[in-house]
Amino acid sequence: MNIVVLAKQVPDSTEITVDKNTGTLVRDGVPSIINPDDLAGLEAALELKDKNPDVKVTVLSMGPPQAAGMLQECIARGADGAVLLTPPGRCRYMRHQPHTGCSPEENRL
Repeated sequence: MNIVVLAKQVPDSTEITVDKNTGTLVRDGVPSIINPDDLAGLEAALELKDKNPDVKVTVLSMGPPQAAGMLQECIARGADGAVLLTPPGRCRYMRHQPHTGCSPEENRL
């Protein structure tokens, strides 16, 4: 069985502030974390993997290149691989050791 877990990197909600002029989140200097609900989904998938070694867990995320660190953390927790979709239409696939990027064929979404 193959399980795909969707995960998003979000600002740590304990340290966010809002710009009073623009009404947007100020992300400069704010650490990013895995969305806690997505982390719960990953943990549930990894529990299934522990019970059945035929299970493969892949984490899929969309975000900036910096989100690769979050996906590496997911792999460190036990995911078999991860895919990062970054605009415009590029992807990055990682398996245990991160690769430099996708092949030209994989870059076309």
